[in-house]
Amino acid sequence: MRLRQPQESSNISIKYGWPEEEFDDRMVMAVNFAKATRKEIGDMRKDVKDVHIGIGGMYFDIKGMKSGIKEIEAETKEMHTDIKGMRTDVKQVSSGIEGMHSEIHWMRTDMNRNFDEMAKRYDVISTALNEVVNTMKVELLKTREELTRAVDNLSRLVQEFIKEGQGLNKDMSSLQKKRSLF
Repeated sequence: MRLRQPQESSNISIKYGWPEEEFDDRMVMAVNFAKATRKEIGDMRKDVKDVHIGIGGMYFDIKGMKSGIKEIEAETKEMHTDIKGMRTDVKQVSSGIEGMHSEIHWMRTDMNRNFDEMAKRYDVISTALNEVVNTMKVELLKTREELTRAVDNLSRLVQEFIKEGQGLNKDMSSLQKKRSLF
């Protein structure tokens, strides 16, 4: 078998040595580049998993807050019904002692007024808590939408990074071709 001298080819420009040696060098460089790209993609996968775990933790935190709000709302409703029940009890007691002295009459009206004020205050508290619950629901929906957008953006960035990695392979080979011309 006769060895050929290195020559310029239309497909492969030879910088030095025999075409086989040149091809081996380029393949080694391509394999190293592929390994580095694969490691970067693996690191990105870990980052995506960490973000996913963080989102899961936030979901459980929000779920816990939601159950806490429901408990507060239930307690407020119980207090409101207790106050209404006490108010009816006071009215029953006051009707039983109508025949007593005027001082008892003033005491009864004063107590009714105080209970009415307390009922109004608890109504205000209940309304405010309902507004807080509604606001938290809206914020929960906004947070869910923001998280969805963040995951979508991250997914798009990963896809772009992969495309850029593929484009870099092409750019590297064209740069090597250009370098070999000099």
